[in-house]
Amino acid sequence: RRYVAHLGARGYSRSTLNARLSSLARLLSWFRGDLTEVTESVLEGFLIHEGTRPNELYKRRCLTQNSLDNARAALRGFFGFLLRQRVLLHNPAQAIHYAVQPGHRHAPTQEAVLLLLGAPGRDALGLRDRAIMEMLYSTGIRCGELCKLSLGDVDMAQGVVFVKEGKGGKDRMVPIGRVALKALTVYLRTVRPALRPITDAVFVGHRGHRFTREEVEIRFRRYCEALHIEPRITPHHLRHACATHMLQNGAGIRHVQAMLGHARIRTTQFYTDVTWKHLKREM
Repeated sequence: RRYVAHLGARGYSRSTLNARLSSLARLLSWFRGDLTEVTESVLEGFLIHEGTRPNELYKRRCLTQNSLDNARAALRGFFGFLLRQRVLLHNPAQAIHYAVQPGHRHAPTQEAVLLLLGAPGRDALGLRDRAIMEMLYSTGIRCGELCKLSLGDVDMAQGVVFVKEGKGGKDRMVPIGRVALKALTVYLRTVRPALRPITDAVFVGHRGHRFTREEVEIRFRRYCEALHIEPRITPHHLRHACATHMLQNGAGIRHVQAMLGHARIRTTQFYTDVTWKHLKREM
């Protein structure tokens, strides 16, 4: 409980907090011993075990490198906290290192994005999925932020969406593009009422509940599999694509930075295929 309170005080989002607690719960289930008995070799064995654990969400044989790095972050953070609280005399996670990541993450091409956007059908769930995809691509908001949207957060008249408590607990206003606004209008007028929502969430499932990030990711996977899109496009890839394609079409990186909600411009550069020449022109 003290560690959870510590993470909350540092401004960690609920999704990050849940992910870290999930990793720690798997460690305790796997080790079944006292925390004071955990050693570097124990943690190395746990990470090897995690590396072979199947990823049920994406039907992969094992977790991605990013997922393993998240597990490493959870171990380093928790055992560092225990050391500072004087529960332990030594931090067994101190020697854990992250995998070397590339300088930026490549965004899917405009052709691949357009192929994905055209995948949903004209039935109710297809129109909902199309609105979700268009919103993610148009605004660059995170999938978790999209799922948290309530009806009062969207101003259809002004064509903007209000993102409450994004990453770092920050609020921001983001414009909605014309195509996305049209898809959202069709969904809100004809589809959402038919789904009999039991919540004020913008996007709801077939039973009227608030659509979750996991459900959105599963829908993306199914569309990519049906179209044989490789590599697969995830909701977060559309965030990268939004930023990169805006820059390629002449948008200023400061504007993109504000849309994505980044505190530092270098974070925006990491999320896009922008070069340092572009950065120097904008700084």
